[in-house]
Amino acid sequence: MIPHQQSVMQMRQAVLKSTRDLQIGAWATQIVADQQREIMQMQGLLRELGGPVPGMNAGMMPAGSRSANPDVAFMQDIIPHYGMAVMMATHLLMQSTRPVTQNLGRGIITAQTNEIHAFQKYMNKVR
Repeated sequence: MIPHQQSVMQMRQAVLKSTRDLQIGAWATQIVADQQREIMQMQGLLRELGGPVPGMNAGMMPAGSRSANPDVAFMQDIIPHYGMAVMMATHLLMQSTRPVTQNLGRGIITAQTNEIHAFQKYMNKVR
């Protein structure tokens, strides 16, 4: 999950260079703040449990955007990215008995499901 979260940083940098849409810029900035907080939580849990703290995995980036519009391309990349995070967090809830990891999983599911909904509403307006 950590490399998955880290890959958002690259998507954010790309969209911030090109967007003129204030909402996209605000989302990209907030996404990074949320992802960094979650990464720090997960790294702390890994250290506590004696596991390795992985580095960046370049293979986690989306396969490619479908739109020439960079704002739409960002949304086309981030929506399935968040969907994968929700799936991973759901798997965590099914496997974990630790309250701290269950809380992290529920937080990711709630936040990213709400953001997916907002992103889809945005996409419905720009199509």
